[in-house]
Amino acid sequence: MQSFFGQKDPFIALCLLAVNPGLKGVLIGGPKGTGKTSICRAAKALWPDAPFVNVPLNCSLERLTGGVDLRFEEGKTHLVHTRGLIEKAQGGVLFVDQINLLEEGLQQTILQALSEGFLRLEMVGLSKKIKTNFSLIATFDPEEKPLLPSLRSKLAFITYTRTIGHLPMRMYMANNFEQSLYIAPDIIHRVQKAKRLYPDITITEKQIVKICELATLMGVEGNSPECFAVQCAKANAALSHRAAVAIEDVDLASRLVFMSRFTNHEMVSDVKNGKSTPSKDQTPEKRRKEESKRQHKGSGPDHRSQSHRQNDPSKKDQPETMKSETREVSVFQDEEAPSLSFPEFAAKTKASKGSGRHVDAYNFKRGRHVQSVPGDPKKGHLDILATIKAAARNNPVNRRGKAPVIRPADIHIKKYKQKSGLLFIFAVDGSGSMAINRLGVVRKAITGLLEKAYVHRDKVAMIYFRNKEAKLILSPSNSLSKASQVLRSFTAGGKTPLSKALIEAFSLAKQARSKWDVAGTVLVLFTDGRANMPYKNIEGRSDESVALQEIRQLAGALNKEIIASIIFDTKRYKADNAEAKSLANLLGGKYIYIHHSNTASVTTSVLEKEIDRIRKEK
Repeated sequence: MQSFFGQKDPFIALCLLAVNPGLKGVLIGGPKGTGKTSICRAAKALWPDAPFVNVPLNCSLERLTGGVDLRFEEGKTHLVHTRGLIEKAQGGVLFVDQINLLEEGLQQTILQALSEGFLRLEMVGLSKKIKTNFSLIATFDPEEKPLLPSLRSKLAFITYTRTIGHLPMRMYMANNFEQSLYIAPDIIHRVQKAKRLYPDITITEKQIVKICELATLMGVEGNSPECFAVQCAKANAALSHRAAVAIEDVDLASRLVFMSRFTNHEMVSDVKNGKSTPSKDQTPEKRRKEESKRQHKGSGPDHRSQSHRQNDPSKKDQPETMKSETREVSVFQDEEAPSLSFPEFAAKTKASKGSGRHVDAYNFKRGRHVQSVPGDPKKGHLDILATIKAAARNNPVNRRGKAPVIRPADIHIKKYKQKSGLLFIFAVDGSGSMAINRLGVVRKAITGLLEKAYVHRDKVAMIYFRNKEAKLILSPSNSLSKASQVLRSFTAGGKTPLSKALIEAFSLAKQARSKWDVAGTVLVLFTDGRANMPYKNIEGRSDESVALQEIRQLAGALNKEIIASIIFDTKRYKADNAEAKSLANLLGGKYIYIHHSNTASVTTSVLEKEIDRIRKEK
């Protein structure tokens, strides 16, 4: 497995497909040169006694499905069906390199044979129904041509390869580029054993409910994905030589199957120089209008009954909250070290505008007209009456009755007054298997906030951090349609660059008052708190120790720029000395532990309760 750098998910998906052909197939996307084709050809070893048939891009329909041959026997002629590539792949694998470039009719033919289990041929002089039983493995480059929607829905897995930026890894691959990829014999043996174990693997009703809840949470369309996820969980349990499905199998299945189907839009991940690109909004115009209307209605669904159930401590789904005033020793307090340098931010913070969470803001565009001031009419609305008065005051009318001359200094524009709301910065940790839970909860929470944005004048931003970077994927906005467009394409896994996320949050909070004219900034952080990717590496010190020191310094600076913070601990198991709890102490915020069994509705309701409390504080 050490040879498959940047191809962890594709390799796992191929192994799971070899264990259970009912998963139908694996699509592997990524830019050129990331080893998509190499890993597919190496996967032939996982089917040692089965055919592995390649479909060329210039393939004809007759070659794919089979044709008719004229046979001569003892002076007689008759038509004979010749086997096509699909029939030759019976019991094995059909491999298509760059399937998105294959003629669309051929793709549909392959999918029909794959999903229905038979291929019907209707030719001149021949009518035949052929049983088909094969798995599909295919590659594609998202930059060249998009995948067919039907292709994405018929297969269990859509995974991605990525470009390796780590220098030692690049050097290793450069030194070994002439060697073919191969799968170790012990892994092949493990897969073969898992195939025998698979029929006896058991899964509980509670685990199936969890899978279905995650499918609903992620907005997955259709019902086949949860069926694939159940099969995937059982296959991974067999691959791990377990007799029953465990929670880690459910997490893996949800991530591999559901993440690429987030609202049924293709997930573009690490395919453009390691950068993620949001997919285009394909929502119909009618739905956008409905969303715009909901945006102006005010409050969303009433969650009071659910909140009442949450306040009952006897309920098992109630996440445990802990006060931020705990006096335990912070895990972020390490040995004394020199101060770390972070980037400077040019934006200046305005002075405090007043008490409360909704204060009066002044602008030259909208609101209630309170006064007129000298200014440039290009920057606001011209107040004609005030301008004439200023001109008359500065240049009195002469005895001949001539009008006064209006000079630039006499021009007045209207100044408006309106209420300003809060800026909510959602920082979401995309590392680890629990990322799919965080994304579903955040998506629901952001949607709920934006539905009430017209009433509260709030704005919402979202930072997504994983692996080596933290990205502002949703700039401060109160547009529900814009948020819906952005919250569709995500990847998960990798390390936790918490320092970079806090830097991004600090930058937004610093600009909040001056640029977006909000009353204050609230940080809502979803993370397990385990920082292992620093902003800058220091020679001679481990990444973890540097990252912890950075977080301690950044938390102190960030605490001065925000009015409140809520930290949701997404660790699988609760710990008294949790890193997220220590981070909450540093930020002076509210710490809330999310158990993995909690539903999105429960967690979202707790978040709404905390937000209401922050709004009411003076």
